[in-house]
Amino acid sequence: MWFDASGRQLAQDPYAHGHGQTKEHYEHLLAYQKKERHEPPEGYAAPFYKAEREKEVRDAHFSARLKRANDSAPPRTDPGRGVKVSSGRRR
Repeated sequence: MWFDASGRQLAQDPYAHGHGQTKEHYEHLLAYQKKERHEPPEGYAAPFYKAEREKEVRDAHFSARLKRANDSAPPRTDPGRGVKVSSGRRR
């Protein structure tokens, strides 16, 4: 699945086509990327962005999880003296 500069969706799968997209629009996109066509598909604007949903969701999930873990971690103490030790985190 691809998105153009204005956020319009271009997809190969007919069930995921963007609003007003035809099969030819996707074929024109492929030709444009291979430099076989000089202009992007009609109604779309370059540059194009390939959506990698699985990677984006994974990155977002683990970055949020890491942030929650850092925010909820109790301050560390030196076991011999009971003195707080800097965890190296910024607050």
